[in-house]
Amino acid sequence: MIARSLARRTVAATLLTAAVSSLVFAVASVVALRLLWDRHDAVELRRTADAAERIFVLEQAEAEHGAAEAAREALEQALEPLDRGAFRAGRALLAERGADPGRREDGRLPKGWIETRRRLADGVVLELARRPEEGVPLRRLFWAALLVAAIPSTLVALAVGRRAGRAAARPIEDLARRLGEVHDPREYASPPLEGLPAEAAALERSFASVLGRLGAALEREASFVRNAAHELRTPLTRIRLRAERAAAGVSGECRSELQAVTREVDRLTRLVDALLVLARDESSGLDLSETANLADVVRASAESGEREVEVEAPDEALVRGDEELLRLAVDNLLDNARKYAPADRVPRAVLAVAAGEVTLSVETPGVSLPEEEREQVFERFYRGSAARETAPGHGLGLSLARHVARVHGGDVVAGESGGERTVFRLRLPGWRASGS
Repeated sequence: MIARSLARRTVAATLLTAAVSSLVFAVASVVALRLLWDRHDAVELRRTADAAERIFVLEQAEAEHGAAEAAREALEQALEPLDRGAFRAGRALLAERGADPGRREDGRLPKGWIETRRRLADGVVLELARRPEEGVPLRRLFWAALLVAAIPSTLVALAVGRRAGRAAARPIEDLARRLGEVHDPREYASPPLEGLPAEAAALERSFASVLGRLGAALEREASFVRNAAHELRTPLTRIRLRAERAAAGVSGECRSELQAVTREVDRLTRLVDALLVLARDESSGLDLSETANLADVVRASAESGEREVEVEAPDEALVRGDEELLRLAVDNLLDNARKYAPADRVPRAVLAVAAGEVTLSVETPGVSLPEEEREQVFERFYRGSAARETAPGHGLGLSLARHVARVHGGDVVAGESGGERTVFRLRLPGWRASGS
């Protein structure tokens, strides 16, 4: 997976959205509350001015006080302790209360102060100024709003993000699972696209198209190889028969040459058989329900070659499968060891049964396989530079052996290699009774 899964990315994006939304909500809440509080302070200051005006008028009317005395009474009764108030008649100051906050050069009050000015009868002017106390400290208000918004937003975002992320990633995970189970492009079947997101449906269609083209190309290649191999079998058989007949009627050097021709035809026939096996569809034409004793197969293969192979095997090593194909795989492994082992060294084959698995280890003494070639040697027609110089061949033996092993549910791998040996291991599932 690249960096993080799609589901985790969706959850992270949702949480980030919730965090940013919570922050914006907290800031907006503080700004809105500050505006509302400022408006509330202005209204309260106007109410204070209304009260001072009423008291000023009543004091003048009922107590028959002068303007100055009425102004003092009005300021004492109406103003809050920290307010600043003054009554003026023209340039004359009738009364004042509270400390003068001072004014800036532009004539406005210092920051944080609000004021109201009201003209009364007889040219009297009422001036009030107040520095409001914040009902709730803005910093605390901000963190409180952020906390109130963030906790539920985060929980909701986590739940929604996990659900949305899983829903978004499910089609991709399903596609990856199904692709991982595909062994042959021709086996791939695209699911119904109804209900899938548009992006997932497009991805499904693209993979189905690519695998369809790949499957068609593989089928054309396999069909060509099968047809070519079948067409070659008949002329090769005829050539061999003619060479054998001709060799029977001559002697000396001519007979030796005809026998050499027969051997080359046999090599070419084995190559054709190998191509047929490699091109065969794994799902057809094979009966893997029969029981084969791999120990007998190994001993028979060791005895049939031109060079001796030391065999260590139990009496029985039972597997299920096609005995002829298994013999072909074993022949190729043993022939590979015979071909590359020095003339004074004997190849060795060890067959073992353990933990429900049958393992054939074929050791080629005196030959070291570089680590970087341990997988390349199983590629069709691949032959390393050392192999090309040592012995003739087509580079199909190991590829064929691995193909047969995998058809039977096993594998062939290159084991450890030292300066004195190279080991190839054929692993197959051990025989089990039906239903066990």
